Amino acid sequence: MTIVDFATQKDAWPNIDDAVMGGVSSSAMVVEDGVATFRGVVSFDNNGGFASVRSRPQVRDLSAYDGLILRVRGDGKRYGFRIRTSASFDGVSYQVPLVPPAGEWADVVVPFADFVPVWRGRRVAGHPALDPAKV
Repeated sequence: MTIVDFATQKDAWPNIDDAVMGGVSSSAMVVEDGVATFRGVVSFDNNGGFASVRSRPQVRDLSAYDGLILRVRGDGKRYGFRIRTSASFDGVSYQVPLVPPAGEWADVVVPFADFVPVWRGRRVAGHPALDPAKV
């Protein structure tokens, strides 16, 4: 099952950067020729330090699957990929680290069991494991 295909979904995801709390980081997603590219600059000025994009909320029951396959091309930097089980703007999400290979396309397999609950980048102890039926 394909969840997101930017060849058919032309709209870029909106950015959410540390400017929401006074930081000066900036980012954007650009979709060209069916490829979504995330571009941004992270700054720690003004107690900032994050740049991100987020899809619009959609409920998906992925309980028939063990995880996700992400087709990505990186720049050698470390990223966090998050999914949510709630449409709330600032609730707990589930994250896995990603280090896509620089300059080459790769299919990265991400088992649901590898996602850990986080809130604002910090692990949430005692929170339930990701429920793929509620993504």
